[in-house]
Amino acid sequence: MKVEKLSKGKSKKILIAITILVLVIGIIYITNSKAKYQVTKSVQIVNGNVNYKKPDLKILAFYKEKESYSNDSDKYELTQDIPIGNYIINEEKSSCKVNNEKVNNVIIRYENNSLTISNITKNGTMCYVYFDMNTTFSISELIASKQTQASKTSFTEIDTTDNSDILYVTKDDFGDSYYFRGKINSNWLKFGTMGTDGKGLPIWWRIIRINGDKTIRLIYSGIGETAPTDDGYTVNNNSMSINEGTTYCYAACNLDYTGNTYVGFQYTMDQTHGHATDTNVLIQLTNWFKSNLIDEWSNENGNIDYNQGFCNDRSSSTKSTTEWTENMTDTGGTKEIYTYYGASLRLNPNEKNVTNEYPSKPTLKCGTKTNRNNDYFTYTGASRGTRSLTYPIGLITADEVTYAGGLLHRDNKEYYLYMGKGYWTISPNNGSQNPNIFYVYSSGDLNYTYGIINGLSGSSYGLRPVINLKSNIKLSGEGTYSNPFVVQS
Repeated sequence: MKVEKLSKGKSKKILIAITILVLVIGIIYITNSKAKYQVTKSVQIVNGNVNYKKPDLKILAFYKEKESYSNDSDKYELTQDIPIGNYIINEEKSSCKVNNEKVNNVIIRYENNSLTISNITKNGTMCYVYFDMNTTFSISELIASKQTQASKTSFTEIDTTDNSDILYVTKDDFGDSYYFRGKINSNWLKFGTMGTDGKGLPIWWRIIRINGDKTIRLIYSGIGETAPTDDGYTVNNNSMSINEGTTYCYAACNLDYTGNTYVGFQYTMDQTHGHATDTNVLIQLTNWFKSNLIDEWSNENGNIDYNQGFCNDRSSSTKSTTEWTENMTDTGGTKEIYTYYGASLRLNPNEKNVTNEYPSKPTLKCGTKTNRNNDYFTYTGASRGTRSLTYPIGLITADEVTYAGGLLHRDNKEYYLYMGKGYWTISPNNGSQNPNIFYVYSSGDLNYTYGIINGLSGSSYGLRPVINLKSNIKLSGEGTYSNPFVVQS
């Protein structure tokens, strides 16, 4: 066999080629290894960016809602890029899996055309992200999408009915107010993030009502990537009070003095309608707002309304048989003069010395016309009310609980305010030395108990913050626990 000897020129060329090939392979290997173990990686998609932490991601697939489809199984189509424009993530369908089992701790978020996937900790994670068309609507359009029904003026029975498609109408101080009542799976709203670093879990709320000025009143309902509920209607996992596991006395703990002065959300010594000193619950609410909603507040430029307030109705009488009206003359006392407050006169049949069939007659108007400005607690920058709150945050009223489906001493575990634990309202009931404040009991009924602790008596319950969103916001979603309302502007 003839062996041909390579020339020096050819040998040199082959050696150079081999060297270049080795270098290329080495660079590819090093680059891939570095990519595998770097903390964060960004991948440019045809449209938009996807960012994910820890590149153990094996598959990332996008599905977007078609403009037209015949049934749910034909609703989505596979796409190579992140949809740009009028789309939102379908959180219920989107998921990440390892070995075909869902991984619950992975967080998928989509904001400003950028998709972020975090908490990926396992090799071989496969994520499937579904995008729905984003249809936004105004508060007026939300009202128009529901059946509206005139409110009753008195209530003798609790309400456990599924009223998800109904808004009831009654008057407040600013016009027609639309409220939810009964067993509801249409008033879920997701807004804000727990923690000032913005990396906590989403905050969930229930819409109590749309106020007469078209702002939206919300009550805190827990945190989580998904709604804190088992059935979409009532929350019974006890996770809906702030600082879970902590309870609070209403006015102050271990006071050396007593008296019905302290039924105020804020109070002034020996005054009926003062607001010089914050109660214990207001201090806790203020701290919670500062820790969790300050970014959404954004120096009054965010979506939280600051003109709407919180009614601490201290209209009063020394007679239990007084019929409350907004034109009544306030004759209540301070210190140890036994006093019946507005909510007691409207909602407490036992104080009427008649049977429990006496109807509760709630109102969304705040106290009497004479004392309205002193009992309507608002933010310092508001144009009305006390203008005495550091932040626009409060509690639900006993009247709002009644409108929602609760009644005094009547258990109800099937309306949307039930949570399995007791929590304070802002409404005083009656009393003198140890004044009573209304609260929602663990069985869902409206009740009342001591609002201060003097070392011998008193009670402490959880807090469910109440806030209001501005009237000009746009919403998306359906209001269900699987597709909640989300603020879009």
